[in-house]
Amino acid sequence: KLLNTLKSHNTLYPVVRFMLQTGVRTQEALALQWGDIDFDKKKVSIRRAFIKKIDFDDHGNKTTSKTVVGPTKSKSGTRTISVPDSLIVFLQEWRERAPAVSKAKTSDEDFVFGTVKGPSWTCDGFRSALNRYLKKSGSGIDRLRPHRLRHTVATKLSNQPGINAYHVMQLL
Repeated sequence: KLLNTLKSHNTLYPVVRFMLQTGVRTQEALALQWGDIDFDKKKVSIRRAFIKKIDFDDHGNKTTSKTVVGPTKSKSGTRTISVPDSLIVFLQEWRERAPAVSKAKTSDEDFVFGTVKGPSWTCDGFRSALNRYLKKSGSGIDRLRPHRLRHTVATKLSNQPGINAYHVMQLL
C-alpha cells in the first residue's frame, strides 16, 4: 500500500523503495552516492550517513544545526550488501530519470537521491516531505517514521525459512 501511494511522487518513491529492498537506515540511504553502487556485481556499499552537527555556545545553548556527511552509526554499519536484480534495474532507470525530476546529478560522487530543490535530502526534510505527502494522499497512512521501514525489512527477512535473528542482524 505504501509503495502504491508513493508511486507517483518522483523523489520520495525511489528512496522508500530502496529502503524497503535493502533495510538500510534513512541517513544511510540519503547519503548514498552513485559510486557506492556496483551495477555489475549487484552490490551496494554503505560507507557514510547524514548526521546532524550541532554547535553550542559557552552556556550550552544550541547556536547552529546542520546536516553533514559523516560515518555510519557503528563500525559494522559500514558494509556491502547484495541487492536483487530488480533493484539494480530500478537504480539504473532512476539514474537516467533523476536529473529530469530532481536536482540530483549522476557522477560517482553525486548523491543518488535528490529533491526538486537540491541535490540531496536531509533526514528531517525527507521525513517531513514523506509525511506531508502521505497525509494529503488520502491513503489512510497519515504518518510514518522512515526507520519503521527498516523494521519491516527485518520482519520480512526473519519470516523466511532458514533465516534466524543472527542472519537478520548481519544483513542489516
